[in-house]
Amino acid sequence: MSKKKIAILGGGAGAMASAWGLTSKAGWADEYEITVYQRGWRLGGKGATGRELLDVPDAEPNERYNRLVEHGFHAWFGFYENAFSVIRECYAELGLDWQSSFLPHNRIVLAQEFRGESTPWFLDLTENSGSPGDGDQLPPAQTFVENVVETALAVWRQFRAGGPSETVRDATGIRSYATKPLEGGLHYALTAVERVVSPEQAYRLVLALLRARTLGGLGQRAGRRALGALLETAWALARRELEATVDTDVAAYRAYVSLEFMTANLRGILRDELFSGGFDRINDVEYSDWLRGLGTSQRTLDSVVVRACYDSCFAMFSKGDRNLEAGTLLRGMLRQLVLYKGSSLYHFAAGTGDTVFAPLFLALRQRGVRFEFFTNVEEIIAKDGVVESIRVERQRELAGDDYDPLMTIDGAPCWPAQPLEAQLVADDSAGPPDDLERQRAPRRGRVETLARGRDFDVVVCAISVGALEALTRTLCDQSSEWNDMVTRVKTIATQAAQLWFDRPLDEHGWKLGDALLSTAREPLDTYARLRGVLPAEKWPEPAPQDLYYLCGPLPDEPEGTSIDPEERRRDVRKYLEGWLEGRSPQLQPYAPGAFGPREGTAGVELDWSLLSDPSGATGRARLDAQFVRANVDPSERYVAAEAGTGKYRLRADRSGFANLFLAGDWTDNGINAGCMEAAFMSGLQASRGICGAPRVIVGEHDGLAGICSGVD
Repeated sequence: MSKKKIAILGGGAGAMASAWGLTSKAGWADEYEITVYQRGWRLGGKGATGRELLDVPDAEPNERYNRLVEHGFHAWFGFYENAFSVIRECYAELGLDWQSSFLPHNRIVLAQEFRGESTPWFLDLTENSGSPGDGDQLPPAQTFVENVVETALAVWRQFRAGGPSETVRDATGIRSYATKPLEGGLHYALTAVERVVSPEQAYRLVLALLRARTLGGLGQRAGRRALGALLETAWALARRELEATVDTDVAAYRAYVSLEFMTANLRGILRDELFSGGFDRINDVEYSDWLRGLGTSQRTLDSVVVRACYDSCFAMFSKGDRNLEAGTLLRGMLRQLVLYKGSSLYHFAAGTGDTVFAPLFLALRQRGVRFEFFTNVEEIIAKDGVVESIRVERQRELAGDDYDPLMTIDGAPCWPAQPLEAQLVADDSAGPPDDLERQRAPRRGRVETLARGRDFDVVVCAISVGALEALTRTLCDQSSEWNDMVTRVKTIATQAAQLWFDRPLDEHGWKLGDALLSTAREPLDTYARLRGVLPAEKWPEPAPQDLYYLCGPLPDEPEGTSIDPEERRRDVRKYLEGWLEGRSPQLQPYAPGAFGPREGTAGVELDWSLLSDPSGATGRARLDAQFVRANVDPSERYVAAEAGTGKYRLRADRSGFANLFLAGDWTDNGINAGCMEAAFMSGLQASRGICGAPRVIVGEHDGLAGICSGVD
C-alpha cells in the first residue's frame, strides 16, 4: 500500500506541533510521508529568531560577533501544558536539558500612576511544586475558586495590617475554619450572610461553603448562588471601609481595585454558569462591558489591572479602543494567574527560535520529516470540497540536494538572520533577504504547482489567518464558513524593539529588578528585562550587561494605503526614540528616574552612552545599533479575539474540505487567543484528526468548564 503524503504549509508553532503529533504515533513512517513547506530560510513563524552579525570595525574574519533578534517579546506561561509536553519530549530525544533553556520569571509590574506620580505595582507570583508539561490535567474549578478567594482574603488582611501578609497558600486560619460543619447546609449559609460584619468573615464563609460536603461545593446551582451572594457581601463591606481613602491612599486604591476585580469576575462566572455552560457563551460581549454589567466601578474599569488584560493581547490603543471577547479573556487570565505549574512565566535562555524551533527541527528531521525551505505558498486551490492543488513560488534554487538552515555558535544550533548563501545558487536578481519572508514581496523565483495524488494527499494549513483570504479565494467561494473565518477573525499589526546596554541599569536608576512590565502607555506598552539571554550571544569586549525587549500594537495605516515594511520600521524607530528622549513622558512608566535624567536636563532623556554600539558611534546615533521591527505582513500580525468573532473560527479537523486540516492559534482550539499554547493545541488537534493521536490534549474543552468535576 502506498503511503499517504501529508503537506504541512508553514513552519510556526502549529505546523511543528502537527508534525510532532503525527510522528509520535507508533509506526507512522509506514503510513505517511510528511513534508513541511516553509517560506524563506527559517522556521518559527512569529517566533522566528535570527542571529544577526554585527558590524565591528577591524574584526578578525573568525570573530563573527552576533546577537539574537526576534519578532518581539515571547515567553511561555506556566499553563502551557501541551507546548511544554512536546518540547520536553523533543529535548529528551536530543539529550538536552529543557530546564536550562526555560528560565522562570515571576515578577510582573504594572505601570501605574496615582495622584500624578508613577508608583509601580509589583505582582510577585509564588512558585509552586508543579512542572509544566508533566501530563497532569489542570486543577478542577473548585481549586481555582478557592485560590482566588484565598488571594482576596490575603489582600484584605494585608491592607488591614498595613504590611506584608501571610502567603496565600499558607492561610492556616482559613483551613481550621473551613473544616467546621455548616449545620443546616444551604439555609445556614444564606442566613449567615446577615450576620457577617467584615470582609474577612465573608471571604472565610465563602471558603467554608466551597468545602462543605452538604452543599457539594460548586456542584449545585443553589450553592453557587449562595457563593455569589456572599462574594457580593464581602465586596460591599470592603468597599464601605475603603471608599474614604481610595483616592488619597495608594494602598487603599490597590486593595479596592484588586478586591472588586476578583470578586466581580467570580460573581460573573457564577452568575452566568460558565463552569457548566462554558466560557464561550459570553463571547458576544466585550469584556469591559461584561464587567460593567456586574456593577463594576469606573475606577476599576480604568485601572491598570483591567488594562493589563488588554495589553497582553495587543488590544489597547492610544485612543482607548478596547475589544476582547469576555469568555476568551477570562479563560486565559484564570489559567495564567491561577492554574500555572511551577512558575507563572518562562522566558527563553537563547531566544524563541533557538530554544524552541531549532530543537524541533532537528528532532523532526531525525524522525524523518522533510523540510522544503524557500517555498512560498501563493494559492491553495479547491474543487468540490477537496484541495486539488497548491501553487508555490520556489524563491531560491539550492546548490545541493537539501538546505541545512542552522549555524553553530559555541556548539549550539542557531538560526541565522539571513539565508546561508553558500548553500544557494547565486542570484543577482534576488531581492533583500527580508523579501523572502514577506507575502507581499515581488515574485522572483519560479512557480510550480503541487498536485493532489502526486505531491500530497492531505494538507495541513498552518499559515496564519491574516494571510489566508488572499491565498484561498476558491475556498472562500465554496464555503461560507471558510469565508467568514478568514474575513471576520481580525489581526493586529505589532511593533518590537530590543535595547542592549553596556552597564546594568540598576546602577542608573532602574529599581524594578528582572521584571515583565505591562500597561505602560502606547505605542510600546509592554517590556521585559531579559539579561538571561545575554550569555547566549557573542559580543566584542566589553559585552553588554543589560537587555530589554519592548513591544506593543502598531496602528494600521489608513485603508487603501500601501504598506511599506521599511517605512513602518522607521515609524517604530521614531516611537522608540521618543520614548527614550522623554519627549513623550506618558510612555515613560516610572519617570523621572527609571533610567535617570541626564545631568543638566529637566527631562528623563537617556544617557545615550549607556547603549551598546560596537561600531563606536556617539550620542543619539547609538540608537541605530539597536533593533526595531514592524510586524505588518499578513502572516506576522497578531490574531485578535474581538467580541463576537470566536464563533467564526473553525476547528482543526472541521475545515469544510475533505483533505484539509488546520493548525494555528487562529482556529477554534480551546483557548482561542493568540499564544503558542493555542497553536500547539491546534497542531495536535490536526494530527489527531488525521491519525487519531494524540488522544488527550490537556485543557482543550473550553478551559475550566471541561475540567470541572461535579458541576451540574
